[in-house]
Amino acid sequence: MNRSYIATGIVIVAAIAWIASGAFDSGADERPAAGASAPASPAMTVRVRPLEAVSLPRDLALYGSTLSSRKVELRSEIEGTVAALPVARGAHVKRGDVIARIEQDDRQARLAESKAALAAREADYNAAFRLNAQGFRADVSLADAKARLDSAKAAVTRMEVELQKTIIRAPFEGVIEQRPVELGSYLGKGALIALVVDLDPMLIVVQIAEQDIAKVAIGTPGEARLSTGVRLTGKVSFVASMADPATRTYRVDIEAANPGHAAPEGTTAEVKLHLGEIVAHVVPASALTLGVNGAIGVKLLDDESIVRFVPIRIIGEVGNNVSILGLSNSANLITVGQEYVRVGQKVGAVRDLAGAGEVSR
Repeated sequence: MNRSYIATGIVIVAAIAWIASGAFDSGADERPAAGASAPASPAMTVRVRPLEAVSLPRDLALYGSTLSSRKVELRSEIEGTVAALPVARGAHVKRGDVIARIEQDDRQARLAESKAALAAREADYNAAFRLNAQGFRADVSLADAKARLDSAKAAVTRMEVELQKTIIRAPFEGVIEQRPVELGSYLGKGALIALVVDLDPMLIVVQIAEQDIAKVAIGTPGEARLSTGVRLTGKVSFVASMADPATRTYRVDIEAANPGHAAPEGTTAEVKLHLGEIVAHVVPASALTLGVNGAIGVKLLDDESIVRFVPIRIIGEVGNNVSILGLSNSANLITVGQEYVRVGQKVGAVRDLAGAGEVSR
């Protein structure tokens, strides 16, 4: 129930009561004038309900949307023609699965050539080392042989790495969201091969107002109900330290398990962050009324059966009830007739059948 609807309903009820009674309730919390005696018998009878404070979950209601926890663009690091595409667009892949293969062309031949050159350089170096140890070869010659050997090793390593780059693998488990290449496509360095998206865990991203951001911390539990009907539960994994300059709100991410990728990215979500518990009272929305200054509150009956007005703050709504702050631990709430009695008036009281227990008169 929207709080503006509650307030509107209260105004309508108050107007009806004013017309019926011929006098609008002042809402002032005042006792009868000093020296005035209370009526011998109550002029009116109201229904009351005993209230006891209860612990209620303190939730922060927000709206947000789902976002993949990570996404990576796989790009070609070498030039070549696409030789194989083992997985289709939209397919689920595991870490290490082959996404694409690029033609090796003459790379294997060049690797063999580099290995042969390496073998020759190793033989030259070993001979130079023995001659140098026997005093027949200068240190400079040995150093030159060592340099040629190292260069040959580097050439072999480069060719092995280049061959490895002809196979493009998934960096993590996810979904192939994009795959803009086809068999036979020629790729230059940096060409996009595929976009891999990680949907488990899923992020639910919300924006929190500056007056509420201090209530949220890493690890705060939360839940989300998506527009698709899927429900996700998780914990806050990120709290921005800088506000969006346009909205003055802070980004907060809730990380939630998404088995089977039931929740897609970009779905609207109703989010609740659970901030702990708060001691409050639960009252029927129909028991709310307006004070003389327009404040929303309730009317109570004190121990002497005198009507009192107490302003309250609504913190939650469940069906026809609202949870409120502002009352002492125990109170006798007027649930029927509150619009027809004045603050400071002594009235009779009977039990509200929806409540628990009898109250004194």
